[in-house]
Amino acid sequence: MRARQRLRLPHLGATLAIILSGLLMPLRARAAEPPTRLKSLTVSVWLEYDRPGALYIFRGELPDGTTLPVTLVFRIPGRSGGPSSTAGIDSSGNYHYVRPTLSDDGDTIIVEYQTNWPAFQFEYYDDALERQGQHRQLEFSYHAEYATDQLALEIKEPYGATNVALDPPGDAQSQGEDGLKVHRRNVGPVAPGQNVVWKVSYDKSDPRLSAEALGIPTPGTSPYEDASAASQPVTRTQDRVVFAVLAVLGLLALGGLLYALRSGSALPAPSAHTAGAQPAKKSRRPKGVPEPPRVRPARYCHQCGAPMSRDDIYCRKCGTRRRGA
Repeated sequence: MRARQRLRLPHLGATLAIILSGLLMPLRARAAEPPTRLKSLTVSVWLEYDRPGALYIFRGELPDGTTLPVTLVFRIPGRSGGPSSTAGIDSSGNYHYVRPTLSDDGDTIIVEYQTNWPAFQFEYYDDALERQGQHRQLEFSYHAEYATDQLALEIKEPYGATNVALDPPGDAQSQGEDGLKVHRRNVGPVAPGQNVVWKVSYDKSDPRLSAEALGIPTPGTSPYEDASAASQPVTRTQDRVVFAVLAVLGLLALGGLLYALRSGSALPAPSAHTAGAQPAKKSRRPKGVPEPPRVRPARYCHQCGAPMSRDDIYCRKCGTRRRGA
């Protein structure tokens, strides 16, 4: 019975270790997976803005309750050379630029980057304009990577554009902060793999780009944040969970230790052969003195004849002390 009680504390520690490992495993093993869908996505095409061709701006939002971080995966034309910026947007509207991973796949580039915020934006340049003198024509085709609850397309006219025609026509018009006209088309829900095409044509006699004609400075390159800064919101959340789990397990361990001590399950006393203990000295018997004979304890009580177990010192029937005990 005593040996079984002494094993309680090691078993308690092993049990707590297993519980802690199981609770923390999801935090260690969870990887940033791609989202299953998007809440909204707006693709803006700025024609002949600060480079020949067009600037493509993808701005989207993840559904409420999405587990962060997520890895966004998009395909862009290979001739673009890659995105000019990839960022996550926090709740205050601040941009956190994250370095993407690029891989070639035929005539496209696969762009992957991780974000810890529900909103995101990435941009790239591509010159797919068809030019015939002053006439311009562009066919923009968006291939949906994800199921999207609300897709919208926008086209910003270039400076000095005339005879602008859209196929199909847009749903609304507005004026950007730079004074250029913006056409918007609300597509609505789209399924993964669905293609949405929008055609635009116009005439332009002024060869200058919009930024040059309007005196808009060309934006500089935004620095990428390091991995530790980009993952800071998630890391803090994980730390709080870990500390809470450790605190609970510490209280459980303390309670188990107090219970074990009160129930008499103290750890076994160190043996004489542990470090620092002196071995017991054997007593020497004088020469010529014979060793006293060993007396085997009687198996039956010599008083009443009742049987006795090996560990009995007194007879359980009459209480007589056992011979040889």
